[in-house]
Amino acid sequence: MTFAAQADFNAQLQSWDSEHKRVIDGFDQAIERVQHFQQHQGFTGKTGEALKAWADNTVARLEAKRSYYMGGIARYVAARQAIAQAAADARRLSPTLIDSKTAAMRNAAKVVLPYTPAIGVVGGVVPGLVANTVLSTGAAYVDGVEAQANAMREAAATEILERLNGGLNELSAGVNTLTQNGISGSTRGTRRTIPVLSDDTATNLDRGYVNVSTYDSGVYGRSADDDYGRAGLRSDRSLYPDGYADPETDDFARRRASASQQVSKRYLPPDMDGSYDRPITNPQDLMGMDLMHTRVDANHHRNGVVWGGHVPANPTDIDHPLWRINGGPAADNGSAGRLAGLGALGAGALGMRGAARMGAGSFGGSGAGSVTPGTYSGKGFGTYGAPSQTGGGNAAGAGVSGMTGTPRAAGSSGAQGGASGANRGAFMGSGMGAGAGGSKDDKKAKRRKYQPYRYLDDDPDALPEGYVNPLSQTYGSDKDLAPAKREDDGWDPRQW
Repeated sequence: MTFAAQADFNAQLQSWDSEHKRVIDGFDQAIERVQHFQQHQGFTGKTGEALKAWADNTVARLEAKRSYYMGGIARYVAARQAIAQAAADARRLSPTLIDSKTAAMRNAAKVVLPYTPAIGVVGGVVPGLVANTVLSTGAAYVDGVEAQANAMREAAATEILERLNGGLNELSAGVNTLTQNGISGSTRGTRRTIPVLSDDTATNLDRGYVNVSTYDSGVYGRSADDDYGRAGLRSDRSLYPDGYADPETDDFARRRASASQQVSKRYLPPDMDGSYDRPITNPQDLMGMDLMHTRVDANHHRNGVVWGGHVPANPTDIDHPLWRINGGPAADNGSAGRLAGLGALGAGALGMRGAARMGAGSFGGSGAGSVTPGTYSGKGFGTYGAPSQTGGGNAAGAGVSGMTGTPRAAGSSGAQGGASGANRGAFMGSGMGAGAGGSKDDKKAKRRKYQPYRYLDDDPDALPEGYVNPLSQTYGSDKDLAPAKREDDGWDPRQW
């Protein structure tokens, strides 16, 4: 990552830390010598009082200069600490958007998702509809996860930069105020005047030792003590309502579930997208649901126990247990950061891999086109806001509004998705890619002239009644080959 790599150069500033010790020793020795002269000057009367007053003013002036210097060096150390913490926080973001198990689901025929009116194809609450399951293709699900994972990582990266810039701006304002007030405005007689450092760091700095520790929150507001706010979120069930399948505990959950009846799946009507016969093929139709925290393909039981299933790994926490459970990052480097037209304010500025892929045209190369995900915010980025209908970028021509969705005709997920894919704008070369793909399909169509048999009664090219496939009765080796017997053994191809 570019930002983290550049931030490592701050470590070279350690070679100058010894100069701070020399400055502090210089102030301390000067103050001690003046105080020693004051105590042993030997004069009395008016002369003694004048020398004592001069010594007091000199010590106060040295203390003011020392305080002025400490104000600057403390903010300097706080800035180094904030940059180091921001770099460590950025390294917790995964350079790969999806895990290997999620990527493997791209070839799945169907993925079972819990029913919610937020899905665009459902179109809100339908009167009389009793359903608890929505189906999508594996490609649509993976493309949707990849889009939302990128949105979550973008939100985390943007927050890191905003948090760092806010802290550095605060320190810069303090330095400007300190410079304007000058030495005369510094507090005299005090050694520590900056509250941005912890007591231990400030005490060591006052003694002449520079200690840049990422375990002190400082102006950045987060520290390595709790893995920058991530440690407590890895077991927070509020982020994952149905939890996630951990091999270490899932077997116990399965035994608990066996004591209760499994909740049967109720599908949507066959004429609706998302039903068993019409799985969702457009990932944009899934953007009304928080896929990053939803457990799919899970088994629900009436006693509330959920076991099995799959939850994508968290792209904002590379040490999250889901990365281990799901087999680590995806092997395909192409899934490291397909931004598909999304802004690179966060991950791009942090130098996340793949940030230059802006406008690649689609997530996962499935032809889903530019997917417009919602926004992530809140604790652990567990609050998901669905994209609005007027937000633009809806590949299917219909989006979701808030958490309700907009009704859409059955079958439009595939038909409209394909039409919009052909007419989608050529942003940064995506149109050129679509044209090149069409020419390949034309060439393939010209090359492939075969047609499969159709076993229909009204097909003029159908096989005659009673036809027996010779291959179905061929057996033995090349030494005992014999013509197949012409008798009907029930293998009528019309019954296949």
